[in-house]
Amino acid sequence: MPRTVRTLLGEKTLGVSLTCLPTLMRYSVDPVKLVIHEDGTLTPAGREALLEALPGAEILPRAVADEQVEAKLARHPLCRAARSGNVFFLKLFDVAMLEPGDLTYCDSDILFLRPFTGLFGAPDPRFQTCFMTDRKQAFAIRPWNLWPLGKLRLPGYVCAGLMRADQGVCDVDFVEWVLGRYGKNPVWDKRWYWAEQTCWAALAGRARCGRWDCQRVIMASPDLRDYSADTVAIHFVSTYRHHLAAYVGRGDPPSDPPVAIGQSRAGRVGPVGQFVSDFRARIM
Repeated sequence: MPRTVRTLLGEKTLGVSLTCLPTLMRYSVDPVKLVIHEDGTLTPAGREALLEALPGAEILPRAVADEQVEAKLARHPLCRAARSGNVFFLKLFDVAMLEPGDLTYCDSDILFLRPFTGLFGAPDPRFQTCFMTDRKQAFAIRPWNLWPLGKLRLPGYVCAGLMRADQGVCDVDFVEWVLGRYGKNPVWDKRWYWAEQTCWAALAGRARCGRWDCQRVIMASPDLRDYSADTVAIHFVSTYRHHLAAYVGRGDPPSDPPVAIGQSRAGRVGPVGQFVSDFRARIM
């Protein structure tokens, strides 16, 4: 059976999505069914373009998701407020709460370059969650919030742009607690774009967490220095999206032997590691 892969997109970045998502379908050796969560901005023309470029995909309108997810969050006011105030939280509540089985998620700005296996096939039984590797500790917290100084235990260098989670990992009661304890801190608002990822990392910190091979699946960077012949996919986050056009068409033919993308255990980030990452981000 095809594995359901969920993604989130909107009209503003539709061109990027139409460039990247077809490469997921083209190069995944493991069969997938794409479910597209739209953020409420998708136009009828955008919907038609997606269905034409991605035959067999399902589009879940924001209005439909609102009705279903808001009902599920009726007893979690902080979660409801986070979802309505920060579109990235649709990646947490909607994709997890509307998935009846194990969750597989892929951002719509990840470009795949060659045939692969290991991302969307059978999960590795060693890990309850798995993420792609970030270039920094991209969390909306301060070093003293982390164990042993604080209460949060986070796996290090995890990026929620590409992730897998066993059914039951998304504990909404725990997310409500995280939002209540850390959501009023100034850094939470300052780094609002990492808030949802911080919640996913907090959930993964309570489970066995892995990361996919960081030489196979990479984050875009100022000079793309991590790109090599081993690279299977590149996550073109908004800061470095101007590089995307140069890499379209660089990949191997779909008939080439697939590359197996392995996983390894994700270590934890502590106060020192978070401090060093924050310091480097300020001076670079």
